Amino acid sequence: MPYTVEDYRKDYVREHIDKLSPEERSRGLSLEERLRGLSPEERSRGLSLEERLRGLPPEERLRGLPPEERLRGLPPEERLRGLPPEERLRGLSEEELQKLAEIIMKQREQKSSGN
Repeated sequence: MPYTVEDYRKDYVREHIDKLSPEERSRGLSLEERLRGLSPEERSRGLSLEERLRGLPPEERLRGLPPEERLRGLPPEERLRGLPPEERLRGLSEEELQKLAEIIMKQREQKSSGN
C-alpha cells in the first residue's frame, strides 16, 4: 500500500499537534468528543458556584444542606406557608403556649372593642 499525501498530512499533524492552540486542537470536535473522559470535577473546574448550579432543579441545589442553611433568610410567613395549624404549634413549651393564648385573648379584646 503506497504512502499517500493524506497519510503524510496525518503524520505531519500528529508530529506537530502540540504546537496548536487549544482552540485549534478542539476545532471540529463535537461536544461529546470534547467532554469524553473528563470527570465532573474537571468539567466544573473554573466555573463559578452560580454557573455550577444553573440548570439543576431546586431539590438538587439544596441536597445536603442542613435545615438551618436551607431556611436562612426566609421570612417567617414563607417558612410557615403550607403548614397546618397543628404543625405550626407542635413542639411549643407550655410557657410558649400560654403566651400564645394571651396574645389571642388580647387580639379578641381589641377586635371586640373596635366593632
